[in-house]
Amino acid sequence: MPHKKLLVPKLILFGPKDFIEIKNALEKLGFTSVSRYAMRRVFTRLDLHPPKKNVKGGSEVGFIYKPVESSNNYSVYVWTSYVPDLGHARPEDFGWVLITDGDKALYFAHPLIRTMGFKKKLLSYAWISMYKVLHRPVCPECGAWMHITPSKGISSRRWCCKAVKAHKSHKWITLPWDFGLGPKAIAFLEKERKFQRKYRAKRRKNGQPTDVAITNRQRWEIRKPENAITSGPIREFNF
Repeated sequence: MPHKKLLVPKLILFGPKDFIEIKNALEKLGFTSVSRYAMRRVFTRLDLHPPKKNVKGGSEVGFIYKPVESSNNYSVYVWTSYVPDLGHARPEDFGWVLITDGDKALYFAHPLIRTMGFKKKLLSYAWISMYKVLHRPVCPECGAWMHITPSKGISSRRWCCKAVKAHKSHKWITLPWDFGLGPKAIAFLEKERKFQRKYRAKRRKNGQPTDVAITNRQRWEIRKPENAITSGPIREFNF
């Protein structure tokens, strides 16, 4: 039986005006742009090689948020897909918001298609991820930083402390991923998750794969992993 076609929203490759609005909003939140110099240093340190060859237009613009507290080594990256040399967003890309531990990506928000409402969604996910990092919880039993760990679902996460020897229960201590968020942020996330559940259900009904952007995301080749700044092995890089 042939697959039924799903309605695909119109792709909007936003230009300089929309990018400036995104840039100003992110900087107001405390994000700073990722300079090409900083990217070159990371490329050299890890001997990075991109998964795609002959991608035209140059590098996209990204932003980073780092908390002031030095012991909290989590950061938030926002990759806009906007390429200055092209003057618009790269057609074959998505908008990405992720949380990292040094060079290691711990969490990816759902990949954002450049359609109507893209700017609002990108900034909403950026603010929520920034809030999570800024208000990273400490373990209610031992007081250590809690860590982002996988939960149910391909991109689901939770907060977890595995220092079982310091816990009276001698068990992992976990908190929900939305811990500490206010009602407005939770309402936004629930609306997004509801839409994603419906979309995945339609694809399953039509015999089509789900979570394609996440599962098929091509990874950078890291030829010098010994130079990585992280508390564990790298599977996903933050660029």
